[in-house]
Amino acid sequence: STRNFFALKTTYGSTGDFKQLIDECHKRKIRVIFDAVFNHTSTDCPLEIIDHNYWYHQGKHHPDDQFYWGPEFNYEYYDEQQNLKPAWKYVTDVVRYWISEFHLDGIRFDAAKQMDNYDILRELDNVAHSVRTSQPFYTAAEYVPEEPSILKTNGGPVDACWSSSFHGVLINNLTDLSKLELDLMKYVISAPNLVNYLSCHDNERFLFLLGKQGNAFDDDAFIRMRLAMIILITSVGIPFIAQGDEFGEAREWGDKDQNKRKFPMQWDLLNNERNRSLVDTCKKLLLLRKQREDMKEKTANFIYEHHDNRVLVYARSQELVIITHFSNEEKKDYEINSFPQNGKWIDWLSNEEYQIDNNTLKTNLKPFDGKILVLQK
Repeated sequence: STRNFFALKTTYGSTGDFKQLIDECHKRKIRVIFDAVFNHTSTDCPLEIIDHNYWYHQGKHHPDDQFYWGPEFNYEYYDEQQNLKPAWKYVTDVVRYWISEFHLDGIRFDAAKQMDNYDILRELDNVAHSVRTSQPFYTAAEYVPEEPSILKTNGGPVDACWSSSFHGVLINNLTDLSKLELDLMKYVISAPNLVNYLSCHDNERFLFLLGKQGNAFDDDAFIRMRLAMIILITSVGIPFIAQGDEFGEAREWGDKDQNKRKFPMQWDLLNNERNRSLVDTCKKLLLLRKQREDMKEKTANFIYEHHDNRVLVYARSQELVIITHFSNEEKKDYEINSFPQNGKWIDWLSNEEYQIDNNTLKTNLKPFDGKILVLQK
């Protein structure tokens, strides 16, 4: 929880250090989005110490909500003498300061469900865009579970919504082999304007959970992680990769003092072949996302599914098809029909070539296989 909204935590470095970091990111065409906690503050925040009732709800904003992280801003309280809403004015000043001073490129609004106020989110989005008039600016909201009405495409205040469903659906279907939730898989793959992730600060590492929930370790875990990455990057939504997922971080975070513990990057993991292979896969996937225009389209067409064989195939265009296999059993000469075009196709990741005739692919599917086929012209 935030104590001082206009100061960096000293352990992060100075404001000069932060500006240099952002400048270096911008030189490399990396945009910087900051995580803004505007639902609550720490109990030792000066606003709480000065006058709780002036800035915050007197009790919990939502008494029945199981989550409570500290005093919660009251964006509806109006000061008639000052002719303003104090919490509203304060937080808009905070956004204006950080964006104008540090040239940030986006905001993720933490705990937007608990804020329960689209008006303040819309105002903060407007303030941000008014400061960064000549640059793109992106806003996302953490709303668990995701709420489509919060999206601008549906008349809401923000560009994107955090998707907890993506993580949950993928870990369930890669660990519980007694079922395949095809409808849920289709939803998380095809839903636009959602920020999808395998791991984040609110859950354990995906690779760790593959072991804990699916008893999958070593090579077995990494082939499942590879498939999860393929789905993450080729889905319609916005992919979010938690630092370390790309090369196989699997340490348990635990519940005790998680936010106070340090987790230095385990660069020595790259001494292992399977970790390097996962990094190489991620690089190729990101190149696919960056280079191909059809990856920017907000549609996915599901062209083949087989529940018992645990196979789901979707096309991002007439020239790009993704094959996913949620089984630990190999399938020889497996036929997938309804391919969008005949001709020669090549796997983006392995460079293996396939000839499609009569709109049917015959291929071998390895356990938890994932293929990205691109039509060759």
